[in-house]
Amino acid sequence: MEAGANQRESDQPSYPDGVPNPYEFGFIPIGVAGARSMDHGEESIRAVCECLDRPVRFIDAKGYERGITAGAVHPEKGWIAWVEYRCKTRWDGWVNIEFRLKARVDDRDAINWIVETYNPFFGCRVGYLAWHHGRVVVIYREKHRTYACSLSATREKRVLVEMTDEWAVVGDQITFRSREPGFVESLSLPELRRRARISSTEARAAGVLPPDYDDANEANLQVQSTVKKKEKPRFWPF
Repeated sequence: MEAGANQRESDQPSYPDGVPNPYEFGFIPIGVAGARSMDHGEESIRAVCECLDRPVRFIDAKGYERGITAGAVHPEKGWIAWVEYRCKTRWDGWVNIEFRLKARVDDRDAINWIVETYNPFFGCRVGYLAWHHGRVVVIYREKHRTYACSLSATREKRVLVEMTDEWAVVGDQITFRSREPGFVESLSLPELRRRARISSTEARAAGVLPPDYDDANEANLQVQSTVKKKEKPRFWPF
């Protein structure tokens, strides 16, 4: 690889915050780029890097760029979890890219999961990553959808749930906009078990209404109204 290319990669990550760098790839995936970032994300990444004794981003021995986009430290045990991309552009322009969620418990590798995405080339933005007892819970946005995933450090069953883009983590639950207008869905933490849906009025009163819920719910209502109008017959058949 040419020296100039090495310098460019050193200055500009290919996937800052999990989003494709438009100066390198020439496009911006709206869904991923518009998704929520982690609160205190840079601080959490620095803490994980200190534990790993490595930089946030580097080029490995095989020429792959590796960068951490999200991190979490267990508040009591000091266990660490992080999401990392591994990326390299081949001679023919094809981009080898993957995102992995990894965790280390008591100096042993406990989780190494290839994050499920439609296509990792379009990015993977993490909005939430935290330890809940012995499980790691992550919320991320890929090209088309938002997912929550709960992974165990003791190799118990992994749970993956599709959500909507409007979500909140409040206490022992994740709430998110229901696809049925006027309602809010809920998942327990850390198991991600579905709870009974509640109305947006109830969620607002309880302080668990997701950010941007109202605008997204109104847009959903308009889409469903348009679909119903198209489905309505223009005349009665004889």
